[in-house]
Amino acid sequence: MTAVAFVLLPPALIAVSARYQTELVWDNAHLPVYYEYFGLALLGAVVSARISRGPRAAILTIVAPISAVYVASNWIVNMRQVASLDATFAEPRNSFVSALKAGLLDSVEDGDIAAITNQPVFINGNLIYQTIGKNLSIPNEGAISHWFESKPRRSANHYRLYRDPATGNAWRLSIEGSALTH
Repeated sequence: MTAVAFVLLPPALIAVSARYQTELVWDNAHLPVYYEYFGLALLGAVVSARISRGPRAAILTIVAPISAVYVASNWIVNMRQVASLDATFAEPRNSFVSALKAGLLDSVEDGDIAAITNQPVFINGNLIYQTIGKNLSIPNEGAISHWFESKPRRSANHYRLYRDPATGNAWRLSIEGSALTH
């Protein structure tokens, strides 16, 4: 029962905890994840203890090492795959977050409209809000599928966010012909 609680309770804690909602980030280990691994280890120990009693003990000595090798190799392959996929999307996102923190959207107000040229799905209004706390209306934003779409205010200014190849793909912000850079 304890093992099942360790496996099932951490996701529930994450879902209801304001602290974990704001502090959980990719690439950092967190205590709830370790609780889940501990729960899985306890479940494995209980299962192996029950199987090791009686006539199936010989089977366990053969199956357990094979299972351990399979789980370890699966873990390694998955971690490499995740690292590879993360690296694919890291550059545009990291440079965008850096530009936001450096003041790219300082002149933009909540409720303004910002069209993102060649918009990847992970560069969106939610990322802008999480990074600098500005709530912008992003036209044709596929990431939100109209569930959490921010409506523009009546006197909204129209901006365009784009990457300028002439400056090494630096993020730029333009409004009605003038360009603001970062």
